Amino acid sequence: MSDTHPLQINDQLNNLDNIDSSYDRRKAIDELDQDVAYSVSVVIDKIAENYSYVREDGYRDAYYITGDVSGSEHRVKVLLPTSMNSEVQSWNEGETKVIAATISDWDLAYKQFGLLGRSLIISETKVA
Repeated sequence: MSDTHPLQINDQLNNLDNIDSSYDRRKAIDELDQDVAYSVSVVIDKIAENYSYVREDGYRDAYYITGDVSGSEHRVKVLLPTSMNSEVQSWNEGETKVIAATISDWDLAYKQFGLLGRSLIISETKVA
Protein backbone atom coordinates (compact mmCIF):
# COMPACT_ATOMS: atom_id res chain seq x y z
CA MET A 1 0.00 0.00 0.00
CA SER A 2 1.47 3.35 -0.96
CA ASP A 3 1.28 6.62 0.94
CA THR A 4 -0.95 8.01 -1.82
CA HIS A 5 -3.87 5.75 -0.80
CA PRO A 6 -3.44 4.88 2.87
CA LEU A 7 -5.91 2.67 4.71
CA GLN A 8 -8.28 4.16 7.26
CA ILE A 9 -6.80 3.70 10.74
CA ASN A 10 -9.96 3.30 12.85
CA ASP A 11 -10.46 -0.44 12.23
CA GLN A 12 -6.83 -1.23 13.04
CA LEU A 13 -6.96 0.85 16.26
CA ASN A 14 -10.22 -0.88 17.24
CA ASN A 15 -8.56 -4.29 16.75
CA LEU A 16 -5.55 -3.25 18.84
CA ASP A 17 -7.78 -1.71 21.50
CA ASN A 18 -9.52 -5.07 21.97
CA ILE A 19 -6.25 -6.56 23.24
CA ASP A 20 -6.42 -6.38 27.05
CA SER A 21 -2.75 -6.67 27.95
CA SER A 22 -0.48 -3.69 27.21
CA TYR A 23 2.37 -6.15 26.62
CA ASP A 24 0.31 -8.07 24.04
CA ARG A 25 -0.87 -4.81 22.46
CA ARG A 26 2.73 -3.60 22.05
CA LYS A 27 3.72 -6.99 20.65
CA ALA A 28 0.89 -6.81 18.09
CA ILE A 29 2.02 -3.30 17.11
CA ASP A 30 5.60 -4.51 16.68
CA GLU A 31 4.30 -7.19 14.30
CA LEU A 32 2.48 -4.68 12.07
CA ASP A 33 3.92 -4.04 8.61
CA GLN A 34 5.67 -0.66 8.94
CA ASP A 35 5.44 -0.18 5.16
CA VAL A 36 1.65 0.14 5.48
CA ALA A 37 0.52 3.72 6.01
CA TYR A 38 -2.86 4.57 7.49
CA SER A 39 -4.94 7.69 7.01
CA VAL A 40 -5.63 9.30 10.38
CA SER A 41 -7.75 12.40 10.95
CA VAL A 42 -6.58 14.08 14.16
CA VAL A 43 -8.31 16.89 16.05
CA ILE A 44 -5.24 18.59 17.49
CA ASP A 45 -5.20 19.42 21.20
CA LYS A 46 -1.43 19.89 21.56
CA ILE A 47 1.52 20.78 19.33
CA ALA A 48 5.01 20.49 20.82
CA GLU A 49 8.66 19.86 20.06
CA ASN A 50 9.82 16.32 20.68
CA TYR A 51 12.83 15.99 22.98
CA SER A 52 12.71 12.20 23.37
CA TYR A 53 15.13 9.87 21.62
CA VAL A 54 13.83 8.64 18.25
CA ARG A 55 15.56 5.73 16.56
CA GLU A 56 14.04 6.38 13.13
CA ASP A 57 15.91 8.75 10.83
CA GLY A 58 14.06 11.90 9.84
CA TYR A 59 12.26 12.37 13.17
CA ARG A 60 14.96 13.75 15.45
CA ASP A 61 14.32 17.37 16.57
CA ALA A 62 10.81 17.10 15.14
CA TYR A 63 7.36 18.17 16.35
CA TYR A 64 4.49 16.00 17.49
CA ILE A 65 0.77 16.52 17.82
CA THR A 66 -1.67 14.84 20.18
CA GLY A 67 -5.41 14.62 19.87
CA ASP A 68 -8.45 12.49 19.26
CA VAL A 69 -8.96 10.51 16.07
CA SER A 70 -12.04 11.92 14.32
CA GLY A 71 -15.04 9.62 14.60
CA SER A 72 -13.58 7.49 17.40
CA GLU A 73 -12.61 7.53 21.05
CA HIS A 74 -8.93 6.81 20.28
CA ARG A 75 -6.18 9.21 21.36
CA VAL A 76 -2.97 9.46 19.40
CA LYS A 77 0.42 11.10 19.57
CA VAL A 78 1.76 11.63 16.06
CA LEU A 79 5.48 12.27 15.68
CA LEU A 80 5.96 14.17 12.44
CA PRO A 81 9.04 14.17 10.22
CA THR A 82 11.60 16.92 10.73
CA SER A 83 10.98 17.97 7.12
CA MET A 84 7.49 19.14 8.22
CA ASN A 85 8.71 21.35 11.11
CA SER A 86 7.99 24.71 9.46
CA GLU A 87 4.55 23.54 8.33
CA VAL A 88 3.65 22.16 11.77
CA GLN A 89 4.64 25.45 13.41
CA SER A 90 1.79 27.12 11.48
CA TRP A 91 -0.84 24.67 12.79
CA ASN A 92 -3.17 25.50 15.69
CA GLU A 93 -4.88 23.54 18.45
CA GLY A 94 -8.45 22.70 17.46
CA GLU A 95 -7.59 22.20 13.80
CA THR A 96 -8.11 18.83 12.14
CA LYS A 97 -5.31 17.36 10.03
CA VAL A 98 -5.43 14.17 7.97
CA ILE A 99 -2.04 12.51 8.03
CA ALA A 100 -0.51 9.37 6.52
CA ALA A 101 1.07 7.48 9.43
CA THR A 102 2.22 4.12 10.71
CA ILE A 103 1.34 2.72 14.13
CA SER A 104 4.48 2.54 16.23
CA ASP A 105 3.63 2.26 19.93
CA TRP A 106 1.10 2.10 22.76
CA ASP A 107 1.57 4.53 25.67
CA LEU A 108 -0.12 3.04 28.72
CA ALA A 109 0.50 6.11 30.90
CA TYR A 110 -1.41 8.41 28.52
CA LYS A 111 -3.62 5.67 27.06
CA GLN A 112 -2.80 6.70 23.50
CA PHE A 113 -1.35 5.13 20.39
CA GLY A 114 1.98 6.40 19.11
CA LEU A 115 2.13 7.04 15.37
CA LEU A 116 4.95 8.00 13.02
CA GLY A 117 3.58 10.56 10.59
CA ARG A 118 4.78 10.39 7.02
CA SER A 119 2.99 13.23 5.25
CA LEU A 120 0.01 15.54 5.35
CA ILE A 121 -2.88 14.26 3.25
CA ILE A 122 -5.47 16.99 3.87
CA SER A 123 -5.22 20.21 5.78
CA GLU A 124 -8.65 20.90 7.25
CA THR A 125 -8.71 24.30 8.87
CA LYS A 126 -11.91 23.98 10.81
CA VAL A 127 -11.55 24.63 14.51
CA ALA A 128 -13.45 22.29 16.81
